[in-house]
Amino acid sequence: MSRTREITDIEVARNFFCISYEDYDTGWKVTYEISERINEIQAIREHWTKLCKTQSYLITFNGNHYDIPMMLYLMSLDPNDDYENTLYKLYKFSKFIIETDFWWDDDNLKRFKYPRGILSVDLYLYWSKMLRLSKKISLKSLGIQLKYDTVQELPYNPDEEIPVDKFDEVIHYNRVHDLNITKLLTVALKKDIELRKKIKADTKLSTLSWDAPKLGSELLLQDYCKVTGKDPGKVKDEKYYPGHSLPLPDIKFETEAFQDLYKAMCEANRDFSRDVVFIEGNTRIKLAYGIGGLHSVNNNEVYKTTDEELVYTSDVSSMYPNLIINYSCVRDPIVLNLYKQIKSERMIAKKAGDKYKDTSLKLILNSFSKKL
Repeated sequence: MSRTREITDIEVARNFFCISYEDYDTGWKVTYEISERINEIQAIREHWTKLCKTQSYLITFNGNHYDIPMMLYLMSLDPNDDYENTLYKLYKFSKFIIETDFWWDDDNLKRFKYPRGILSVDLYLYWSKMLRLSKKISLKSLGIQLKYDTVQELPYNPDEEIPVDKFDEVIHYNRVHDLNITKLLTVALKKDIELRKKIKADTKLSTLSWDAPKLGSELLLQDYCKVTGKDPGKVKDEKYYPGHSLPLPDIKFETEAFQDLYKAMCEANRDFSRDVVFIEGNTRIKLAYGIGGLHSVNNNEVYKTTDEELVYTSDVSSMYPNLIINYSCVRDPIVLNLYKQIKSERMIAKKAGDKYKDTSLKLILNSFSKKL
């Protein structure tokens, strides 16, 4: 049996369960059902076993926290049990994992969180955690962005029984719309997926469902541990405690607004935020400083190039990495030296057109600066 790449999605209700697969390369689809009209639990188990034996790629949207635990739980059930009892257990477990945070911290439940055999590509996790939460990213919202022609709400209440004559409608929603949008998203994120596959092959890290900040920090951690000989797990346990001071660089601002800002930063705790109105010559701008960085505060405005005025933009190459390096904004000299080395290697890779190395090193630089 050869390794496949399969997109999957699950639907669970009180009296109905279905799972659909689509082969990413061939477009072949199959749907399995457990209900009063058919009980295909044995076929479901066989399909899952085949995926695990061949170490196939399983592509999902939020699969690591829902679809995969549901499948692992299903595999633990007695296949000879009657369908009603199976559906009841699946429904109860579905409710449990939806409503319980960090349920897998229970040692008795960990086996339902971490699959063996399959290579999970959870596209939902490609967005960083805070972005996922703040933007409330959903498959439907992404379907709209991807210009998918049908965006449909869930055609049933998962807490109520579905009428038998509605079963096929639910299957259509699952098999057609959810899989189609997930496939569109897979195509859109192809470069991101390939990057993670390459990093996984080079490092043996489980990168296939990591967001960019996690990718960058784990790669830097690996380099750090190679230099120091430390254990990555123990390094992760090291914590920052307020009071561990880092001398601020001695910067001499010329304008009063930034002199005042610098003084306030020197005296502030880690929860610093301030709005600054800057007026100098023809420049009039309001700046908002906070933990997340610096933003200008603007009204909605449009600027257009005319015969008299040219509108253009400029970009600073590796601005935040250069600031971190030039002002030594890192306590650990080994980390700072590694960071310098990574930035230099990234500039060389970018100039040489080495896309893979350029992108992977950029991930380390940017994720580090964001976390810092």
